[in-house]
Amino acid sequence: MDAFLGKWQLDRSRDQGVETYLQMGAYPADMVEKYKSHGVTLEISRQGNKYCYTHTCEGLPDTANVFELGKETFFEVPGGEKFKGTITIDGNKIRENATYTQGLVMEGVKEIVNNELKSVTTSSAGVMTQFFKRC
Repeated sequence: MDAFLGKWQLDRSRDQGVETYLQMGAYPADMVEKYKSHGVTLEISRQGNKYCYTHTCEGLPDTANVFELGKETFFEVPGGEKFKGTITIDGNKIRENATYTQGLVMEGVKEIVNNELKSVTTSSAGVMTQFFKRC
């Protein structure tokens, strides 16, 4: 998990399926527009056995989610949607399994490939792939 720690900037030019995924996931149109047109950073930090994902997107409130590996917790995404999920480590990958309040089940996989953070999110809303560069 330590390899993932730090601040990551979304490389918007390499997004795949993001707009469709967010629309199918019932995100409000104004949030989808802000998310796809503004800068996004993800910071992953650690304090003891707890980790924190901090998402920053211009035009939306920042979100900070604290969790322990393998323990179910509640998360919030930019725009206010809340969900219950569990984050685990599987070799060199972070696995995120979650269920949103409207019943949408999501699996996310993050891995470092060629010094970039690759994030693939899959659900009944589709597949979204994003790449982040270390800040």
